[in-house]
Amino acid sequence: MASIYKKHGLLEEMAPWMNRVYEAKKKGIPDALHFLLTGNAKAARETLKKGGINLVDDPVPADPNDPQNYRWKFRLENGGDQDTNLKELAAGFLPSSILSQ
Repeated sequence: MASIYKKHGLLEEMAPWMNRVYEAKKKGIPDALHFLLTGNAKAARETLKKGGINLVDDPVPADPNDPQNYRWKFRLENGGDQDTNLKELAAGFLPSSILSQ
C-alpha cells in the first residue's frame, strides 16, 4: 500500500494512518469492532484477548433498548471501566482526508 500512496504523492499523509491501523489490527480492534456492530460481544471479547486486551466479561451495550446507540461498556481486567462509541472508534481507521469529503 505504501508504494501506491507514494506513487500518488500521498505517502506523507497516509503513513501515520497506516501505522495506527497496523497497531490496532495487531490488537484485534477492527475485528472486535465488526463483531460488536453485529451484536456478537463474545467473539469481540475473544478477539481482543488474542490481541492482548483482557476484559473481565463480555462488552455490553450502554443502552440495550436503543439499537441505534453505538456506545458499549467494557470492563477491563486491570479494574478500569471504559465506555466507547463504536462510530467514533471506527472513524479512527479512516484517514482525515476521507472523512472531510
